Amino acid sequence: MPPAPLFQSFFLGGFECSTHRLASGRRLDMIAATRHDRHAAADYARLRQIGIRSAREGIRWHLIEPTPNRFDFSSVRPMLRAAREAGIQVIWDVMHYGWPDDVDIFSPEFIGRFARLARRFARFLADEGELTPWIVPINEISFLSWTGGEVGQINPFARSRGFELKIQLVLASLAAIREVRDVIPTARFAQVEPIFHVIADPDRPDEAPAAEAYRLAQYQAWDMLSGRLLPELGGRPEDLDVIGVNYYPWNQWTYQGPSEPGANIGPDHEAYRPFREMLRENFDRYRRPLLVAETGTEGTNGRPGSVGSATRSTPPSSPGPGSSASASTRSSISPAGTTTATVKTASGTTPTRPETVRSMPPWHSNWPASNFGSIGSSGLDREGLISTSTPHGRAEPSRVFPAPPGPLTPSGEAISVESGPEEARGAARERVGPEEAQDLGRPLEQAALEGEEPGLAPTVAG
Repeated sequence: MPPAPLFQSFFLGGFECSTHRLASGRRLDMIAATRHDRHAAADYARLRQIGIRSAREGIRWHLIEPTPNRFDFSSVRPMLRAAREAGIQVIWDVMHYGWPDDVDIFSPEFIGRFARLARRFARFLADEGELTPWIVPINEISFLSWTGGEVGQINPFARSRGFELKIQLVLASLAAIREVRDVIPTARFAQVEPIFHVIADPDRPDEAPAAEAYRLAQYQAWDMLSGRLLPELGGRPEDLDVIGVNYYPWNQWTYQGPSEPGANIGPDHEAYRPFREMLRENFDRYRRPLLVAETGTEGTNGRPGSVGSATRSTPPSSPGPGSSASASTRSSISPAGTTTATVKTASGTTPTRPETVRSMPPWHSNWPASNFGSIGSSGLDREGLISTSTPHGRAEPSRVFPAPPGPLTPSGEAISVESGPEEARGAARERVGPEEAQDLGRPLEQAALEGEEPGLAPTVAG
């Protein structure tokens, strides 16, 4: 007998919910910018009309906890009830790049604050009658670690602290899982990270080991969460409940070093790796259900170019896309290997907004729109296709590198840590010291261990 579906529909919707501070000091709030907070009922109704009955959504920590330990879920309640009224199953992002201004993300306090938020959110969900909620504790630990902790392009605008930030976010995610399960033991969790493929430049075959080490670094966050890497952090196999992968057409490139853009490898390139193979590698590594949690770019005639690529890559035995599938694809592989596709749709649908279809620049990837200087708005057009306004303003295109390279096979005996997050962080840093880091062109931990100070990003348009 085949396993029960993870979600209520083969395709899922998604609503932009980034809330981080920009270099200008302005806080991004994509839920408000797209007016999804005002039109959630209409947004969910539109999803239902095109056969989508599950969707990714987010909460906004800075609104929920405006002062320490004072929680107000009034910004979430209308969306939760609107989703219930429309029969939409929600996968909640607890942190999508944003946190309150009064907490330092690198501090031990951050872990405790995030755990308390997760517990209070779980209590709120339980009080609202949600018996089996779906939760993404922290969206894209790898990407936030790299772009915010290593190259200083988004908050916290740190440099050379990427691996340190990755450990911190893993600790916070694990603490949140413990708190939520204590309140709602039946809660489900998706750990969402980018998935990509990198090869050495054919003109520099000597870089093949570095390229492969960089490619394998995409697994670090999942490995930590499941206890495969740095088990002293507290990760366990059961903490890797469902794996979410984020994939875009430009998530394959030739290696040019850990921070330089390489040439894109498209579907017509001889080195292109079919998406199904990338999913299979992930599934074979963890044997966990897979969800393609994010994808999509505007393509020919307004139809997202990722849809055809992803669905054509689906194993033949899997269900095919339904007639309502006019948006970018997500898919999942159950423990038995069957595939379920889901979809990244638009955010902030209202009948009063323009419904023309525009194209996103090819470098948009999964960056929040206002990283490029303006806030883009999105909606569904009359045929259920994605309609998105293009963000502009960034000085020059910049490739998104999802996962910072770091030591993949740390040596040394396991360190027993019983005293809490700070000791766990210290033990992990000791275990993966610079002398053990693989030489990928610029070991990430070394600068952090030597006390390099974070710097502001020079290229983020305000």
